Amino acid sequence: MVLQRGLGLTSGNLASHAAKLEEAGFLESSRVLADLSFEVRFRITPRGIEAFHAYLASLKALVESVGLEEAPQVASGGEDEPLVRAGEAWEL
Repeated sequence: MVLQRGLGLTSGNLASHAAKLEEAGFLESSRVLADLSFEVRFRITPRGIEAFHAYLASLKALVESVGLEEAPQVASGGEDEPLVRAGEAWEL
């Protein structure tokens, strides 16, 4: 529910997006028993990290191409701290 609420998606919509990302090899999911019910947990793969960083680089190039001297910084811990790490898990 954390990821679903954070993205403002319905459970079906999130499942559909997650399935496409899994098919592309960008995401892995697993079902785990939590309390008395199951949770779906997602983990970004190394391939997903590479694709995400390539996407950010293309956005930065686009912003710079429209005349801004420097692209706005995305929220992260700095250059040594990536925005997303391979293997991080999010709860559904």
